[in-house]
Amino acid sequence: VGTVPYMSPEQARGQEVDSRSDIWSLGVVLYQMIVGRTPFEDKSNTDTLAAILTKEPPPLERSPLEVPPELQRIVSKMLRKEKDQRYQSAKDVLIDLQDQQKNLRAVSRPNSIEIGSGTDVKTVTHSKAFLAKGKFIFGALVLLLLAASVFVVWRVSNRTQQVIDNPRLQGIVQLTSWPGLDIHPSLSPDANAIAYSSDHNGNFEIYVKPLTPGGREIQITNDGQSNFQPVWSPDGQWLAYYSKNQGGIWIVPSSGGKAKQVSQFGAHPAWSPDGSELAFQSDPITDLGAQASPSQPPSLIWIVAKNGTAPPKQITQLGHPAGGHGAPAWSRDGKHLAICVSDYGATSIWIIERDGREPKQAIKYGFDPAYGPDGKSLYYTTLSGIWKTQISEDTGAPIGEPTQLSSSSSERIRGFAISADGKKIVYSALLTNSNIWYVPISPATSIATGNPIALTHDTTFRNSLPVFSPDGKRIAFNTQKANPGSSEGDVWLMDHDGQRVTQITTEGGGMPGWFPGADRLAFLTSRDSKKLWIANLMTGQDSTSTLDFGEDINYARLSPDGKQVLFNSKRSGTTNVWKVSIEGGNPKQLTFDNEMEGFACWSPDGKMIGVQIKRGGDTNIGIMPSDGGPVTQLTFDKGQSWLSSFSPDGDKLVFAGFREGVWNICWVSRSTREQKRITNYTRLNSFVRYPNWSPLGNQIAYEYAETTGNIWVADIK
Repeated sequence: VGTVPYMSPEQARGQEVDSRSDIWSLGVVLYQMIVGRTPFEDKSNTDTLAAILTKEPPPLERSPLEVPPELQRIVSKMLRKEKDQRYQSAKDVLIDLQDQQKNLRAVSRPNSIEIGSGTDVKTVTHSKAFLAKGKFIFGALVLLLLAASVFVVWRVSNRTQQVIDNPRLQGIVQLTSWPGLDIHPSLSPDANAIAYSSDHNGNFEIYVKPLTPGGREIQITNDGQSNFQPVWSPDGQWLAYYSKNQGGIWIVPSSGGKAKQVSQFGAHPAWSPDGSELAFQSDPITDLGAQASPSQPPSLIWIVAKNGTAPPKQITQLGHPAGGHGAPAWSRDGKHLAICVSDYGATSIWIIERDGREPKQAIKYGFDPAYGPDGKSLYYTTLSGIWKTQISEDTGAPIGEPTQLSSSSSERIRGFAISADGKKIVYSALLTNSNIWYVPISPATSIATGNPIALTHDTTFRNSLPVFSPDGKRIAFNTQKANPGSSEGDVWLMDHDGQRVTQITTEGGGMPGWFPGADRLAFLTSRDSKKLWIANLMTGQDSTSTLDFGEDINYARLSPDGKQVLFNSKRSGTTNVWKVSIEGGNPKQLTFDNEMEGFACWSPDGKMIGVQIKRGGDTNIGIMPSDGGPVTQLTFDKGQSWLSSFSPDGDKLVFAGFREGVWNICWVSRSTREQKRITNYTRLNSFVRYPNWSPLGNQIAYEYAETTGNIWVADIK
């Protein structure tokens, strides 16, 4: 995409770019070499883009250095908004810069430069500082432009080869237009039809739609059991799918008919090349969001025969590689499987042999692997779109650098299928609308006293991780682009009723936490490494680094007194809770679980902490002393209980609960073990996260998100 301060106006608008866009960027570099800063950089990327599009750079004549007028003219021409008014080639820039370099060499006095030739010579006085710096600038720029010229010649002469090596999506057509969610598309072997899952009638069912003009979709399942992830058999006769309510892997004739269960557990089926077996992940899906990981520990890869006469066979082993194993895809020869590996953080793609041996990481960050029909390529998605990398047919190892087929805008590409001839692709483009909501609560009974109310109203950003200030008057939260973009985002601030929204960080930040006086915020950032920074809300001064965790952690919570931090770490082998002073020093391990105990939160008095406990495919809630000690389990439910905060009196722990396929806000009492559901959401394509109880007891703020999307088809060129 580009580095924002160096983007040309046409690139910032998403328009076609050519070598004149490179000339703009080089002009920015030259300006920065002279002045010491880029000409358009502002407080945030958004402000910088606005400046690039609407403002002129501060004139070089105002620079502390006395810049020659001819050099001012060169830079100004390179930075003209309209590309037709810039230099049209790097060669023209090079000629003018070489002429100016000659003028520098012709200096007649230590503090003057002669500009022009013949009888039109003008002597301009300049500082010695500029002369010294100028010689370096021009020497460097001439070398840069010589290299750029060589590159341009190479790029033009290799244009045909680039097109072959860097495929793109063309002829993109939207196939479905349902305002709800169409997801998990699969192409028939002859590429004449797609199968997908949709909530057309309120429940998710499997549909088939011909790609011929005027073709009408056919509903394949109609059992109301929430069916997902259909995939065609190689002969086109069957569709395998995952049934959320009934559980496990099922197959049904592709023209419709009676379905048959082949495995009583698992999700995300994938047919072997000969159609005799199905690989699948052991854990069900819990989230249809655009950024959802396919699976978490302890999900593993299994294989079952199509006829279902023999029990499924486990292929991968827990911890090899570390994380949950999911979304399997077969290689063309059936010797390898590409799988996603997730562990409460980024998802990577690994290649394993058919029997699970010798796992090798192929892609450090990616989702949804799919082998190309040539057996020599692997496709996958990231936050930024669809990618392709060449691989070895023998080992499955990647060869060379990946190339990008498409880029995401406001929608996130998730789930796709490649036709047998490699010329067509179908995919789902998902949009997750995520905002901060609150539900009013009775301080006396802890029961909801009204319907949920939205505090933010964004459509292109994810708003998450709300945290009330100690006086309950303000909410700090995290905002990030919902689909492409950074996974870290920035910290924002608003009043408890959603008014006076203010951006606090501009260079990345998440997991905000309040200091006792409500005048400072701590937040986690990856600017240099994983560090805890502090923002002073009273002075508006820049954030200052305090605590460097020294490793890639993904969760941190500041104590109520502002002196300690709880965080997740896998330094003991599995995810556990650790504690460290905000001043630094040696961290202390608080939990010692072999599966997972993490995502801790503080009680209001700081004496207790709540933790999530992972047992098989379920998570539950426990409580323990903040200085360490035994964990007392409070819930024992099937599903997910994702903990976030305590009630003001410290008795109740509020969490995002996943029960019977739906997410809602719930709490559990540590004294009575009573549980209560606070919200009543019913949509499978929605989720709630990070509930935070106001210190006043009258509000619970949380993230609520809904995912919508449709199916698209494109040609691969």
